Amino acid sequence: MLKCECGGIFVPIAIEQFPPELSNNEKMNYGRVCDVQCQSCGKTHYSQPYDDYGSRLKQVKKTEPVKFKDIHIGK
Repeated sequence: MLKCECGGIFVPIAIEQFPPELSNNEKMNYGRVCDVQCQSCGKTHYSQPYDDYGSRLKQVKKTEPVKFKDIHIGK
């Protein structure tokens, strides 16, 4: 999520469509762009990355629950 200089939030107003010749696997790696506009002041940025967060599969790692007695804050 992008923040504008005015403090507003940019939201997508136009999103590039996938080229029709791409396979489903190719779509996962294709970096689409979008145009975004600030909800507060109306400022527009063109050709911004759209699929940055979803273009790659994230590695899933095993996590352990945190035990609060094991956390030492300060001294």
